[in-house]
Amino acid sequence: MRWAWIVGGLHGLVGSAILFLSFHPLRDMLDAPALELARAGSALQAIQGLTLMLLAGASQSQWAAILIAAGTTAWTAMLYTIIFTGQHPLDEVVPIGGMIMLIGWLALIVLAPKTP
Repeated sequence: MRWAWIVGGLHGLVGSAILFLSFHPLRDMLDAPALELARAGSALQAIQGLTLMLLAGASQSQWAAILIAAGTTAWTAMLYTIIFTGQHPLDEVVPIGGMIMLIGWLALIVLAPKTP
C-alpha cells in the first residue's frame, strides 16, 4: 500500500505546514475563529496522515486506509477553502468527509488483526 504512505506523508506535510504557519504569518492574516479552526484542522490532518503511514504496512487494513484517506482529503479541502477564502461552496462536504474518516476508523477496529 505504497499509496497510503504517499498520501499519509502529504497529509502530514500539509497539516504540519499550516499548523506551523498559524503561529506567525497566518496569525496576522486570519481572525481568531478562523485561526483556531486552521490550527485544529491542521493538527487533525497531520494525525490522519501519520495514521495512513502506519497503515501502509498493514495489508488487511486497506479499506480502512482508503476511507481515512478519502475522508481526510474531502474534509481538509473544504475546511481550508472556507478558512482561506471565506467561501462556502460545498459546506456539506465537511461533515461528510468527517463521517468517512470515522467510518475508516471503525473499519480499522473491525479489521483488527486476529490474535492466535
